[in-house]
Amino acid sequence: MKKVVILLLFSLQGFSQTITDTQLWYGTQLKLEMNKGWAISGQYRLRTIRNASYYKGSYFFLKLDKRLNDNFLVTTNYRFALIDVGVFHRFALGLEARKKINHFTVLLRPMVQYQRQNFAANDTKNVSASQDADLYFRPRLQLRYALSRRFSAYIYAEPFIKFGQQNNNGISWWQNAVGIKYEYTKNQKINLYYIRQPDYTYNKPHLFNIIGIDLEFTLKR
Repeated sequence: MKKVVILLLFSLQGFSQTITDTQLWYGTQLKLEMNKGWAISGQYRLRTIRNASYYKGSYFFLKLDKRLNDNFLVTTNYRFALIDVGVFHRFALGLEARKKINHFTVLLRPMVQYQRQNFAANDTKNVSASQDADLYFRPRLQLRYALSRRFSAYIYAEPFIKFGQQNNNGISWWQNAVGIKYEYTKNQKINLYYIRQPDYTYNKPHLFNIIGIDLEFTLKR
């Protein structure tokens, strides 16, 4: 357990950055839990960037999960992003393993992500550059702690490793987060979180400080 905590805290520190930006994310999610371990959920998220002064766009998620047993879950999702630079389609498939230790839960979720970007005409210099496709490997290590019956806290580290990329050991960016969830009434939660995201895909390294709030609703069959 101590090794997991040390690794997560170390990944949150990141490196010195030259360009920083603060973003605000607002989201809402509806999840339907069905029989035999199946669950389907939809989510909407709105993002503002440039120190929360500029509307970046809207993101729509559709997710399907299948729990195999108490320790393993298969997850797949699709994201449609309608943003300022164009339209993005993202597909992901992963396997989540979890282990409970008293009030702690350790989760490891390796995931493969394929993303196709269709840029707006005024954002590219030629037709061949108006489309782009990338493949990423996303191993997420997460630690959860049950503070009480209604409160829980979590921390995770997740590098986005682009296939074929050589610099930074293939890591395009990190997504490292700390958050807290509160179940204010049965099957309804509020999720407050902070994400520290060092990004190496620009000419100069960027650091995005993201503050988010999600409302989560669950229906059980």
